[in-house]
Amino acid sequence: MGSGGSSYKGEMKEVVVIGGGHAGFACAKQLAETQSDITITVISDKEYLDFNFGSPRGIVDPESTTERCFPLKEALAFVSKDIKFKCAQVETVTKTEVIAKSDDCEERIPFDAAVLCTGASYGHMPWKAPIGQKKWQDWVANVKGWHSKAEAAKHIVVAGAGIVGVEVAAELGAKYKDADKEITLVGTFLRQTPSLAGRCSSVLESYGVHLVPGRTGDWHEGDKKVKIGDKEIECDLLLPCTGLKFNSGMMDEHFNDAVSKTNKRVRCKDTLAVDHPEAANIFACGDIVAIPQGKAPSAAPAQTIEEMAPVVASNVLAALSAKSCEAKFEFPSEVTERPCLIALGPEQGGGVLPCAMCCYGCCGGCCGTGCLGNCMATKFKSADGYVGFKSAGFGKGDTWTDDYFCETPGQRQEIQETQPKSPSK
Repeated sequence: MGSGGSSYKGEMKEVVVIGGGHAGFACAKQLAETQSDITITVISDKEYLDFNFGSPRGIVDPESTTERCFPLKEALAFVSKDIKFKCAQVETVTKTEVIAKSDDCEERIPFDAAVLCTGASYGHMPWKAPIGQKKWQDWVANVKGWHSKAEAAKHIVVAGAGIVGVEVAAELGAKYKDADKEITLVGTFLRQTPSLAGRCSSVLESYGVHLVPGRTGDWHEGDKKVKIGDKEIECDLLLPCTGLKFNSGMMDEHFNDAVSKTNKRVRCKDTLAVDHPEAANIFACGDIVAIPQGKAPSAAPAQTIEEMAPVVASNVLAALSAKSCEAKFEFPSEVTERPCLIALGPEQGGGVLPCAMCCYGCCGGCCGTGCLGNCMATKFKSADGYVGFKSAGFGKGDTWTDDYFCETPGQRQEIQETQPKSPSK
């Protein structure tokens, strides 16, 4: 792994970060901290950062979605008042410019270097804010619609038993365990985090959630029954937690050779530069980066962003200086189970902490996790999806407060340059 730390001094250069989610924010922050002679512009199709660690809670408590919508312009201002923000949907990336559309107006934004942080979505499912859901009010209204469907359903099938599927099933199970509903979770149970399987299955079973191993089939919204092998299950609400759709369409016209044909992720070199002869100045970070053949995904994807962002920042500055990119990022050869916390409803959680040996293994018992991990998961993730723990790092209490949610995004008065800055900046 590499790290940032170098700086670029010279003629002012333009760096564009495409995407305003976790990866985009992390890259903008890393670039700003280098204090280099660059102008940073973040372009996002949303006026808010979807802090989606607790998004499954929305299916039973849609109002909780509001507190996970961090105002993006203000969050970036907390990092540096010099970061520019543009709310627009990027349609095309060339070697030298971004072509974006906002309110039906096309704009061309030139750059000397660009960082692709467009991630992925679950289509119209409420686990991540979909493309084009510009205002936080629209996103909350979307989640409320799914909540109404869950309230009305008698037979709910959650398709996909990874972390997201387990959290969705747990939220439903905790909410409706005494109601006249049947909740079924289908899939290969926690394949990337097997040490959490015992704890999670125990809690889900206590909620009355049915765990059915097997492959999720060619199912469609509106199906009244779904088939698993030779067995059919009643279903009047299907909630897919599989099939991430990677948002690389803006690369198709000029860099199609670097886009995976199977999953639409972008292939990169170990410097995280896009693997295309005309893309030496274009980098990528986060979920959009394709996992090389023979390598494994991280079992804690958020930590991948933390490790990628310094590599990207360092190599962007090197590219601007016409120097070779020295910082490297490598995916592991095998799935590496890192510290991971999972919410199991609002009052229970599960955690695996491989670095805390006193609680991992020796006191983990048959489930492979320890009481420390479970307590941490309950306190930090199950409570509010880390919002209370992490929101200050995105400017809450400094460049924005809860008053934001009483106003219309995009209509706030510009932050005054005379506003006191945090001592940490």
